[in-house]
Amino acid sequence: MSMIAPDRYVFLYDFLAASILVLANVHGYRDTLGPLVAMLLWYGMILLVTALYHVVLVLALLLSKKHLKFFLYLPFVGLISLSVATLVVNFFYSLLVGEPYTFEMATRHIFFNAIMGILFETIFMLFVFPKVSERIETGGNTEVEPEIRETTDRKLAIAGRYFPVKDIVSISSQDHYLEIVTTSVTELLRGRMADVLGQLADTDGISPHRSHWVARAAIERIGGKSGARTLVLSNETEIPIARTKLAGVKSWYEG
Repeated sequence: MSMIAPDRYVFLYDFLAASILVLANVHGYRDTLGPLVAMLLWYGMILLVTALYHVVLVLALLLSKKHLKFFLYLPFVGLISLSVATLVVNFFYSLLVGEPYTFEMATRHIFFNAIMGILFETIFMLFVFPKVSERIETGGNTEVEPEIRETTDRKLAIAGRYFPVKDIVSISSQDHYLEIVTTSVTELLRGRMADVLGQLADTDGISPHRSHWVARAAIERIGGKSGARTLVLSNETEIPIARTKLAGVKSWYEG
């Protein structure tokens, strides 16, 4: 996120979001402040939310290191950031229009802003975040050919750590943690399997079970001591294959 926030496409997204809010005359700011000041107020709020978003993420990271069971659902990060930003922006709005900064003024529109924030954050995560991440990973060149990208030394990011994809043997989910087995070490880090799978290609390996992912290069054969529904790895570990995925795994492995 620290690499993505200053990207020019993120600033463009913020500018377009602020423009939409001004054109829609949300909260009537354009009528009371004028288009230019309303634009500055909304754009300032978006930048403040972004800054607070990073602060909350850093605090959550520090807490998770001290308390292993600490867990913060990502949308709450946005809600906390937007709620604080609403209080700050309403304070400046009260100064601009000369209204007393009462509790009612401070919390005005906070519920509406929360719903609006979830909408804009969802759009950002679905359409902007992946594109900017890809551009950063490829050094700004988003037109890299697939075969060239596959031969580069790609790394998998988990909880602030980076693992060369070529060194990973398997990844298994345990509650809110992931066990990452590489050719040299085994580590247990906080993370979600869904986030891991989003960084990997079909050519890297396969997820034979919702709680496991294995590298193609690490698979010795299908079927071991536990029966036909397992993948036997080079380190003699047996990974279960879900009944509904058995046919797909066999087709992928033999293909």
